[in-house]
Amino acid sequence: MKEPNFWKNIGIEKYELLKESDSLSVFQSWKAIYCPSLNFKLEGGYAWEKIGGIAALDKALEVYNQNSSIYYYVLSEPKKSHIEVALTKEKPRYVDKFRYDFYVFPKNFAWCMCFTHEDGWLGPIFAKHPLYEKLQKKNVEAIDAMGRG
Repeated sequence: MKEPNFWKNIGIEKYELLKESDSLSVFQSWKAIYCPSLNFKLEGGYAWEKIGGIAALDKALEVYNQNSSIYYYVLSEPKKSHIEVALTKEKPRYVDKFRYDFYVFPKNFAWCMCFTHEDGWLGPIFAKHPLYEKLQKKNVEAIDAMGRG
């Protein structure tokens, strides 16, 4: 389990860590969309190295800040023996002094923000689902329906 400071450092005070089986299910869905070629058995490295983003560096942060959802999944860097996912209503932020590797995406997987320990050089990376427009429209509609728009 990530140390409590990890969550606080990325701006999350309230979150729910998913059970191991639920974390694995979310991870498998995320992997199928954003990095289907990731193979823990054959490679080391980081999942973000397999993600083709539409925006990187400063542009990625700009696009990330323009996208919202009611709930966010936060996936800490997946490892063969450990998959950890949290669910939160608070949109995570990145503080470069901590240099964590993690992924933020809404529950419908419309987009994914990859924060890396190499941000500023190889990241952050923002990637969109193939059905991004339709899925993000649903996120906006849900926010509007809750009166948080």
